Amino acid sequence: MHAKNQEVIQSADARTVHQIAALLNKYSDEGKDISCYLEKLLQEKNLDYTDYLNLDTLLTLQKPRTGQPDEVVFIIYHQVVELFFSLMIWELKQLTSPPQIPVDPLTFSEKIDRLNRYVQILIASFQVILDGLDKEQFQKFRVTLFPASGFQSCQYRLIEFYITDLKNLVAVRSRGEVLPDADLRFLYDRLYWKIGMTNPRKGDKSPTLTDFEDRYDGILFNHAAAHKSRNLWQVFKHQLAGDPTAPEIVNGLRQLDESMNVRWQSLHYKVAMKYLTTDENTQIQSTGGSHWRKYLHPHFQKIIFFPALWTESEMADWGAQEYWKTQQDFTAG
Repeated sequence: MHAKNQEVIQSADARTVHQIAALLNKYSDEGKDISCYLEKLLQEKNLDYTDYLNLDTLLTLQKPRTGQPDEVVFIIYHQVVELFFSLMIWELKQLTSPPQIPVDPLTFSEKIDRLNRYVQILIASFQVILDGLDKEQFQKFRVTLFPASGFQSCQYRLIEFYITDLKNLVAVRSRGEVLPDADLRFLYDRLYWKIGMTNPRKGDKSPTLTDFEDRYDGILFNHAAAHKSRNLWQVFKHQLAGDPTAPEIVNGLRQLDESMNVRWQSLHYKVAMKYLTTDENTQIQSTGGSHWRKYLHPHFQKIIFFPALWTESEMADWGAQEYWKTQQDFTAG
């Protein structure tokens, strides 16, 4: 042993001695030999940035299907979006933990702020797609995506179920069928994204919807059932609505609602208007097969996570301002 190290051991302060004792107790209680773990510590390499982030794997996950350079931009952007969705789910899991665990108002408010921050970043980042893709290249590589669609983001569907009651996600044209005691399956089969991908005359589901249901329907329905009484809205309503911090939390929930269901969705509509409209203003079919002029815009969908937090006039005008602004922008362009 180096003399210097011997001196360090002999002069170890109380904190170091306490830490060593704690380690001995920890591994002893677990029936493990601490010497094996100390040897592992001696032998293993220091962790570096690349290994910690698994960059060698992460940077090989882009698999373009054409030779169009902007397809890589398209892929990486959507992968980044899904990572942010994962962050949102991470926060929502903590906010909708089992009911026996009380909710701290301050923590709840801070998590809502985090969710809003993530969504604002996503909204700002949309310029990568809105202004950063060559339209001609996009038209060439998008044909290889059929029938895939951003509508098939399972994470976004999970986020919706984490946030609100299923009845608030029912398609506009099906809401008149919903009774107060409607069961979960009835509501689930009438969700806006299911109806939007179904032929209104024939009732046929698009291949995009069929593929998505085959892969995720069981997961999504079980998730919806598990969070029927334990979503973000239910937690707030039953545990925090009477708290002194409630007005501040309400502001955060309203911001989240408008950001996700108006601003975020409006940006998708703008992208479709730019890339899926010909010079003669003819609509090009989306890869998912939806009638995107009606499916994408919030003014027609009127998906509102927290109806109780909005006035009747606010809900009636939901997304209207953004809709007309988009029409004017593209007419002027």
